[in-house]
Amino acid sequence: SHVNLTARIESYTKGGQILVSEATLLDTNSIVKVHQSMEIEPKGFTEKMTIYSVSGIGGQYNLSL
Repeated sequence: SHVNLTARIESYTKGGQILVSEATLLDTNSIVKVHQSMEIEPKGFTEKMTIYSVSGIGGQYNLSL
């Protein structure tokens, strides 16, 4: 199920974009920067979910995409 969900999320990416699920964002919330969210209905899953476009990473790294 996790591998399938990851593949579904990846199918929404465009040219170098990094998308993460809400669970991933919550696990990394202190350093991951996001600039956009979107609601999707992944194939094979019964509920809609929100995914986030990563724009950079903060903390000691302080990098932007």
